[in-house]
Amino acid sequence: MSEHEARLKRAVELAYEVDGVVAARVWRWENDFFVGVVTACGSDVVLRVVTAAIAGLAQPEETWSVGLLQDPLERLCKDGEKKRREEPVLTPLNRIERVRSA
Repeated sequence: MSEHEARLKRAVELAYEVDGVVAARVWRWENDFFVGVVTACGSDVVLRVVTAAIAGLAQPEETWSVGLLQDPLERLCKDGEKKRREEPVLTPLNRIERVRSA
C-alpha cells in the first residue's frame, strides 16, 4: 500500500469515528484530497469535527477538502417528500471545508 493510499484509508477511518457520520468517501486528484460525508444531523458541527480529525494527514503542498455528500439513496420527489432510491447515485460535494496543514 502506498503512502497516499494509507492516508486515504486513514481519512475514511477518522471520518467514521466522528459522531453523526453515517457514510464517508475519500478520493484524490494529484495533490487535492477530498473527504465527503453523509451526516445523520448537525452537519455544520460534524464537518468541523471531521476537518479537525483529518488535519494531521495533510502535507504542506496538499489541499484537503471536507464536504457534505447528499444521501445517495434519497431523492426529493415532486411533492417535496424524500424517498429512497433503488440504486446509489454519486453526488457532488455541496458544502466544503478546507483543511489547513499544521
